[in-house]
Amino acid sequence: IPLGVLAAVRPNSLADRFALTLAVVGQAMPTFWFALTLILWLGVNWRLLPITGSGSWQHFVMPAIALGYYVTPAVMRLTRAGVLEVLSADYIRTARAKGLRPMTVLFKHALRNAIIPVVSLAAVQFGFMLGGSIVIETIFQINGLGYLAWLAWTGQAHFGGVARHTALLAASGVVTALPLIWFARAVERLRLSTVGLLQYLNPTAQLAIAVFVFGVTVVGGFQVER
Repeated sequence: IPLGVLAAVRPNSLADRFALTLAVVGQAMPTFWFALTLILWLGVNWRLLPITGSGSWQHFVMPAIALGYYVTPAVMRLTRAGVLEVLSADYIRTARAKGLRPMTVLFKHALRNAIIPVVSLAAVQFGFMLGGSIVIETIFQINGLGYLAWLAWTGQAHFGGVARHTALLAASGVVTALPLIWFARAVERLRLSTVGLLQYLNPTAQLAIAVFVFGVTVVGGFQVER
């Protein structure tokens, strides 16, 4: 998000080009390949960080970078597009004309409005991160949430079928509920009109329906497979 804001404040600059390059590389490079590259340079050649295990916080640095880099470009580019659109609005020119500081205009007025679609995107990206964490945890030999979810889905863990399906639906509910809560608070702060509120709630409602359908589809697939 900070890099997207910087790219929006200085469009077509060196920072904007760097953000674009970072986004293209992040979307094009597979997560497992980036993780192996981090292991090769930071773990083997430079010996800065441990490669496997979970004994200290240093063991989680490379997995966090590898897992977060894939979802970073989408959030960054959406933040840039939203901030660019908001900065050209009339109320931003009014705020500048009133003599407000540039940082106040940017973070208190512009970013608050531009962050709304980013919250919806973050909910979708969280699901991708959960799926990608299985590969990342396997590479770095970490028994994390993705590995435990894989054990539960494949029946290797000591959970019953009802417990697995209940946990999956509960996780889908949490993934859907948290962005909705953040979104509602953002809308409340904006004090939108009724028409504007309905306009902004439509994408969120679509996101909730998509996550619910995905959860039901996965659970149904597991039941049919078993």
